[in-house]
Amino acid sequence: MKKKKNGFTLIELLVVISIFGILMGLVVSQLGGVLGTSEKTKMQSIMRTWVIKLKQYKTHYGYYPPFLYESGEGVATMLNDPQENQNRFLFSLKGKEKSEAGWSEGNSFEDENRDLKEFHSFSDDEFDGEGNLIAYESIRILLDHDRDGAIVMDNSLVDEIFSSLSLEYDDSQMENLDSLRDNFSLINEDIAIFILSDETTNLSNLFSWDIEKYLSSD
Repeated sequence: MKKKKNGFTLIELLVVISIFGILMGLVVSQLGGVLGTSEKTKMQSIMRTWVIKLKQYKTHYGYYPPFLYESGEGVATMLNDPQENQNRFLFSLKGKEKSEAGWSEGNSFEDENRDLKEFHSFSDDEFDGEGNLIAYESIRILLDHDRDGAIVMDNSLVDEIFSSLSLEYDDSQMENLDSLRDNFSLINEDIAIFILSDETTNLSNLFSWDIEKYLSSD
């Protein structure tokens, strides 16, 4: 009678390794989803903080940063178009100019913040490795120009947002949203910030306002 050997056979080891590989794949996949959600939540929180600080700016001056009025109502202002807009935005909320050496006194954008008042301190988490605001090339700002408490979006912008949302929402939700198009094109805010798609960070469809309420007819 042969003595029974202890340990795994080669086939058993291969099976165990295969199962382990599958489990690791699932874990990494789930972790990637969690991390992605975390980054989106973080950026949305940052944008909503900017809205609060910009409203404090308006309370102080009686208007929003002047450069935001250069586009018509319903037409978004881009922070990278022109490139100077990012610097204007930073100066508006910080009262200082930003360079590779850090924050410094200056008056290049004094029209945006005459009193040099600091409304927002800006943390390192809000900037990328090159010193630009995270996803600054894709950040857009909408403003209520006529001060009626709402922003009516330009039709081309509504179409663009619809197209972007269709990548994340199912057909029934999009059909419902299309039926509410008139309501969807009007935001009950006096200032709003959003990102539709950013290749550098892979962030997409982030809005400072509650976009979800437009997916329901209730």
